[in-house]
Parts: sequence; structure tokens; C-alpha cells
Amino acid sequence: METLVISPDFTIDDIHRIREQNYERTKDMTVMEKAAYYNNSGKEAEKEINRRRVLKRKSIAGGLDEQIMRTYTKDIEKE
Repeated sequence: METLVISPDFTIDDIHRIREQNYERTKDMTVMEKAAYYNNSGKEAEKEINRRRVLKRKSIAGGLDEQIMRTYTKDIEKE
């Protein structure tokens, strides 16, 4: 199935397209298949959220390390 393109403004039309695509993916599934599909999708989304959190923490920590080092080197230069 094709990848859905969402506009940067995220409009109501985007919501309609997402719902339509989701319907097309699941329309021929049994109740058990839908439950498994949504459960797996949720787990995948949770993994992606956690992955992005780790990356964000690393980038924040990296930025703080750089800031500390700049301050430290400025203090040494003053001495």
C-alpha cells in the first residue's frame, strides 16, 4: 500500500485520508485480525516514540556537553 503524504498544516482533509487508508487496510480483516493489526501498530508506534525520545535526550545532552565545554574553555582562557 502506498505511503500517505500528510500536509505540513495537518488539515481535516489529512484526517479523512488517514481514516480512508485505515479503512482500506482493514476492511477485509476479521475481528481477530483487526485486533492483532491495531495491537501491532500500537507497539510499533510505542517503539518509534521511545526511539525518538532517546535521540532527543542524546541531542539535548550533547548540546549541554558542548555548552559546558565552551564555558569551561572560556574560564581557562581568562586565567
